[in-house]
Amino acid sequence: MLKRILWIVGLVVFALALVGCGSGGKEAPAAEAEKSSAETVSAEQVQALFDKGACGSCHKIEGINGAVGTVGPDLCAVGEEVQEGEETLADVIEEIVDPNKTITPGYPAGVMPTTFGDLYTQEELELMAKYLAQLSCKE
Repeated sequence: MLKRILWIVGLVVFALALVGCGSGGKEAPAAEAEKSSAETVSAEQVQALFDKGACGSCHKIEGINGAVGTVGPDLCAVGEEVQEGEETLADVIEEIVDPNKTITPGYPAGVMPTTFGDLYTQEELELMAKYLAQLSCKE
């Protein structure tokens, strides 16, 4: 009888361990990887958006076909500023829709169109900002 009680207690403890220990409220590694890859924006997802505004005619944008301009700054710097905590995605969006608010040293004011707030939806601006935030000037 004692063996049977110990066996049942052991089984209950094992079952509770399986249910309760799991991930400790955190997502499983596979779910975390899936979530982070879902947050990654590919060049293919934004190519048409950068083409729509002709961004690559003035800016170099890593991964974007034809984006080899030199009139404006290389936008890989945007990614580094976001990654270093110097800028947020909201800052990046603001720089797109109000480009004369902050001018990169060495580049003239008044060159970038101020109509991108009308040209792009908020969702498109967010997608573009997320893409730019991933870039790095380091090769």
